Amino acid sequence: MWIKKESQKAGERARHSIPFQRIAWISIKGLPLQLWDEEIFNEIAGTFRKVIHPSMEAWSGGNLTEEKVVIVIETGTTINNTIKISCNRKLYPIYI
Repeated sequence: MWIKKESQKAGERARHSIPFQRIAWISIKGLPLQLWDEEIFNEIAGTFRKVIHPSMEAWSGGNLTEEKVVIVIETGTTINNTIKISCNRKLYPIYI
Protein backbone atom coordinates (compact mmCIF):
# COMPACT_ATOMS: atom_id res chain seq x y z
CA MET A 1 0.00 0.00 0.00
CA TRP A 2 2.82 2.44 0.80
CA ILE A 3 4.44 1.87 -2.61
CA LYS A 4 1.19 2.54 -4.40
CA LYS A 5 0.71 5.87 -2.63
CA GLU A 6 4.24 6.99 -3.48
CA SER A 7 3.67 6.00 -7.08
CA GLN A 8 0.53 8.14 -7.23
CA LYS A 9 2.39 11.11 -5.78
CA ALA A 10 5.13 10.73 -8.38
CA GLY A 11 2.48 10.76 -11.11
CA GLU A 12 0.95 13.93 -9.68
CA ARG A 13 4.37 15.60 -9.71
CA ALA A 14 4.86 14.65 -13.36
CA ARG A 15 1.60 16.36 -14.34
CA HIS A 16 2.60 19.54 -12.52
CA SER A 17 6.20 19.66 -13.67
CA ILE A 18 8.26 22.71 -12.90
CA PRO A 19 10.51 23.94 -15.69
CA PHE A 20 14.16 23.77 -14.72
CA GLN A 21 16.78 26.26 -15.78
CA ARG A 22 20.51 25.91 -16.16
CA ILE A 23 23.50 28.14 -16.55
CA ALA A 24 25.26 28.10 -19.91
CA TRP A 25 28.34 29.81 -21.28
CA ILE A 26 27.83 30.98 -24.84
CA SER A 27 30.57 31.99 -27.25
CA ILE A 28 29.98 34.91 -29.57
CA LYS A 29 32.22 34.79 -32.64
CA GLY A 30 32.61 36.93 -35.74
CA LEU A 31 31.87 40.39 -34.33
CA PRO A 32 33.82 43.07 -36.27
CA LEU A 33 36.47 44.83 -34.19
CA GLN A 34 34.78 48.22 -34.60
CA LEU A 35 31.80 46.77 -32.69
CA TRP A 36 33.89 44.95 -30.07
CA ASP A 37 32.25 46.28 -26.90
CA GLU A 38 30.89 44.62 -23.77
CA GLU A 39 27.49 46.28 -24.17
CA ILE A 40 27.10 44.84 -27.66
CA PHE A 41 28.12 41.35 -26.50
CA ASN A 42 25.62 41.55 -23.62
CA GLU A 43 22.89 42.76 -25.97
CA ILE A 44 23.53 39.84 -28.34
CA ALA A 45 23.48 37.34 -25.44
CA GLY A 46 20.35 38.95 -24.00
CA THR A 47 18.42 38.17 -27.17
CA PHE A 48 18.68 34.48 -26.26
CA ARG A 49 18.07 34.56 -22.50
CA LYS A 50 18.82 36.41 -19.28
CA VAL A 51 22.50 37.40 -18.90
CA ILE A 52 23.85 36.56 -15.44
CA HIS A 53 27.58 37.07 -16.02
CA PRO A 54 28.12 39.87 -18.50
CA SER A 55 30.88 40.20 -21.01
CA MET A 56 34.19 41.36 -19.61
CA GLU A 57 35.33 42.50 -23.05
CA ALA A 58 38.30 40.34 -23.97
CA TRP A 59 40.63 43.15 -25.12
CA SER A 60 42.91 42.52 -22.16
CA GLY A 61 43.08 38.77 -22.79
CA GLY A 62 44.37 39.18 -26.31
CA ASN A 63 41.72 36.80 -27.76
CA LEU A 64 39.83 38.80 -30.34
CA THR A 65 38.17 35.82 -31.99
CA GLU A 66 35.36 35.30 -29.47
CA GLU A 67 33.80 36.52 -26.25
CA LYS A 68 31.98 34.41 -23.65
CA VAL A 69 28.89 35.41 -21.72
CA VAL A 70 26.91 33.41 -19.12
CA ILE A 71 23.14 33.14 -19.54
CA VAL A 72 20.27 31.21 -17.93
CA ILE A 73 18.33 28.91 -20.25
CA GLU A 74 15.71 26.21 -19.87
CA THR A 75 17.00 22.67 -19.46
CA GLY A 76 17.19 20.89 -22.79
CA THR A 77 17.56 24.10 -24.78
CA THR A 78 20.48 24.29 -27.14
CA ILE A 79 21.84 27.42 -28.75
CA ASN A 80 23.64 27.06 -32.03
CA ASN A 81 22.63 30.08 -34.06
CA THR A 82 23.87 32.60 -36.53
CA ILE A 83 22.62 36.17 -36.44
CA LYS A 84 23.51 39.04 -38.73
CA ILE A 85 24.68 42.45 -37.60
CA SER A 86 24.89 45.45 -39.88
CA CYS A 87 27.90 47.75 -39.68
CA ASN A 88 28.85 50.35 -42.30
CA ARG A 89 26.25 48.95 -44.72
CA LYS A 90 27.73 45.44 -44.52
CA LEU A 91 26.09 42.41 -42.93
CA TYR A 92 28.31 40.27 -40.71
CA PRO A 93 27.39 36.76 -39.59
CA ILE A 94 27.77 36.37 -35.82
CA TYR A 95 28.00 32.79 -34.57
CA ILE A 96 26.52 31.88 -31.19
